[in-house]
Amino acid sequence: MSPREKKETKLGFLYVLPALLLIILVAFWPIIRTFYLSLFNLNLKFHLATRFVGFKNYIRLLSEDRFWNDTKVIFLFTIVSVSLELFFGLLIALAINKRFKGRCLENNPLYGAPFARRSSGNTKAAI
Repeated sequence: MSPREKKETKLGFLYVLPALLLIILVAFWPIIRTFYLSLFNLNLKFHLATRFVGFKNYIRLLSEDRFWNDTKVIFLFTIVSVSLELFFGLLIALAINKRFKGRCLENNPLYGAPFARRSSGNTKAAI
């Protein structure tokens, strides 16, 4: 890599850095804050009354049968819903892929959204 390419690469990273930091902040700050708050016994009515309990909240959560039952239900729901969505999505894709009368119409909602069609009659001019 030439010195000019290295300089351009560094400059590119500097341009992307503010957006990357913002994305990281927006994505990870709530997760970090939630984990931090989970280490305390919070009184939601009076937010100032907190007591550090460490991992006792997690130990109590993992020892409850209701948690494990809810976890099983969530996994079952996820497996069933993803399977059904995949099945019906493939079914619709196969139906759209078949030749049928009116398939070539641009405004056909099964084929393409009306707002996504080309705005110019001559698209070869842009190429």
